[in-house]
Amino acid sequence: MKPYKLVVPQNWAELERLEQTRVIIKGGPTSGHYGHLGRPGQVGGSQEGSLRSSRIINPKYLQTKKWKQLTSEFSQSNSKELEEIIKWNRIPSNHLLGLTKITPNYHPDSESDGGYGNANAHYHNYDQSIHLNVNNNGLTGATFTHELGHHVDKHLTKAKNIIQRRIINESYHTIRDRLRANIRRWQANGQIGPNGEGFSAKSNNYLSKFGLRLYSLTNSKEFTADAYKVSRFNEVSIAAGSGSPPAAKGLQKIFDKSATDIHNRNWYNRNKPINLISIRDMFTLRHT
Repeated sequence: MKPYKLVVPQNWAELERLEQTRVIIKGGPTSGHYGHLGRPGQVGGSQEGSLRSSRIINPKYLQTKKWKQLTSEFSQSNSKELEEIIKWNRIPSNHLLGLTKITPNYHPDSESDGGYGNANAHYHNYDQSIHLNVNNNGLTGATFTHELGHHVDKHLTKAKNIIQRRIINESYHTIRDRLRANIRRWQANGQIGPNGEGFSAKSNNYLSKFGLRLYSLTNSKEFTADAYKVSRFNEVSIAAGSGSPPAAKGLQKIFDKSATDIHNRNWYNRNKPINLISIRDMFTLRHT
């Protein structure tokens, strides 16, 4: 088997470019890099692993009948693309737990209350399925990780993940408030025209510091999905040896401020240590 190429991205733009080329970093299915289970009583090799594990998904799972059923509507070439996206983005096994289908097709309910998304791609909340609409949007890691972020968000509402959910919600409102403050400052400096010219460019430039976009502020669900996407890029960068990219560091500062604010509002536990959660752990699922 041809070994995977080790690539060290130098900046956020380089990460995005590499993601588009589906370059896989650091080791393949036999390297042990993925943190999957070994074979009991054996030396080397691996089991398929469990989707309840928080470790990086074992590539062997992507060859199982269960995975083929989950992605049965994909063509062979698109199926390979999706597998590379999952390996490239270092998706933890339990982030796929509960998904009933991943399809390249458009979902007719994508504009309704049945899920989160738009005409390009869609996570259907009721049956926990991802619809990527490949013909319209192409098959990209950015799109997949955003829609998978909605699925992870659904499971963050469970009791063992409640503090993460609270920090993310707080961060969403913090960034919205900061953006409003920036807009007022831009208006005061005459940097926005009388009809709002330049608003989107200025706002997007501010949000890009956190790896976000204006669409991220549609609601807290979209914010969470995009924050999840940033967390996956962060894992790629760290695994490649280049450390956290600036956008992940910026978002981490927002998470830290939110955790501190939540702590300070709760008078009954102010004497306890503040529960700061790293962006690497913010989307760790603890299934009951």
